[in-house]
Amino acid sequence: REYLSSAGFREIVTNSMTLREDAGLTEQNPVIIANPLSNEMAALRSNLLPGVLSTVKHNLFNGMESSRFYEIGTTFARVPGADRETIDGYREEERLCVAIYGLESPVYWAEKPKKATVFTLKGEANALFRRFSLDNPRYIPYPTSTALSERPISVVLNGEKVGALGLVSTGLLKRFDIDAEVFFLDV
Repeated sequence: REYLSSAGFREIVTNSMTLREDAGLTEQNPVIIANPLSNEMAALRSNLLPGVLSTVKHNLFNGMESSRFYEIGTTFARVPGADRETIDGYREEERLCVAIYGLESPVYWAEKPKKATVFTLKGEANALFRRFSLDNPRYIPYPTSTALSERPISVVLNGEKVGALGLVSTGLLKRFDIDAEVFFLDV
């Protein structure tokens, strides 16, 4: 948190209860709430990105054309074939989601403003990993698109896939009424 905040990212905290459609974006076995308070709180989140995109939408609608956000939170999923009545039938995972949209950095009089790109976020990810002595991250492009990104890139640390990085898919941006390129890192 200290590093990301010092690098110009704003921490956000979103609700872990979400729409059923959002919970099913990345998880085929989302945790559905038996007696939800509302449709907006019908499932537990399986990914942090929908909450981050809600914040991006809110900020764009209120005139903030560029920003950097991060959220550290828990995601939830059912374990296929496990007993649904016990805690053993569920999986919780601590995740980090980072998003950038708009300009790469604040406007400065001596430089022309540059739009953020996937390489901007990759540089930030490398700096974050170095902070934790994770020196050799590998970025491997997926051959096909996913629900989150049309050109996703796997993030591999010490031979293990730990997340994804990329441009948020056009369909997902339309669903959130966002008319800007948003780049995300989910680890």
